[in-house]
Amino acid sequence: MRRMYSESQIHKIAAEEAGKLDKVIPTDIGAKSDGALVLFHDGKDIGSTPLPMKQLFGKHTITGEGNIDLYYHSITIVDSDFLWRGSIISSSDLKIDSPQDLIAVCANKTVNGSGFYDNPTGTFAVGSLSCGSTVVDSTFNKLNILGEFKFSEVASSRIEDTVTPV
Repeated sequence: MRRMYSESQIHKIAAEEAGKLDKVIPTDIGAKSDGALVLFHDGKDIGSTPLPMKQLFGKHTITGEGNIDLYYHSITIVDSDFLWRGSIISSSDLKIDSPQDLIAVCANKTVNGSGFYDNPTGTFAVGSLSCGSTVVDSTFNKLNILGEFKFSEVASSRIEDTVTPV
């Protein structure tokens, strides 16, 4: 047999049960005197310890607020005796159409790619581009013979880039 409760009895039972529950959320976000946000738990500051950051590009870390935008660059360098295609993901949306742009986006990184180069000593396959901090210290890796050659030898070639958000 079901027991029937009056409205006042239901309110009394609900108040008793609610009194048994912890009504305080022990974790909260607060602000320090300098305006920095801090995580508090049971009134203790637990948000002042710096969190480890992941590195995506070289020695740079991602910090700050907002979105992290990444761009895929599909790069082609072409001339009458040279063709190379490569790609890199970067945080820069700069469209690469000059050697200076290439260094600005790819400095101190290796750009994977492939191509060929015809010169007076013959034709050789070209692999990745090791971008330095300048055009002069950037080199392509030769694939079918040992060594490398300077990017500055083909820096006057036409450079094309298709940039798409990741």
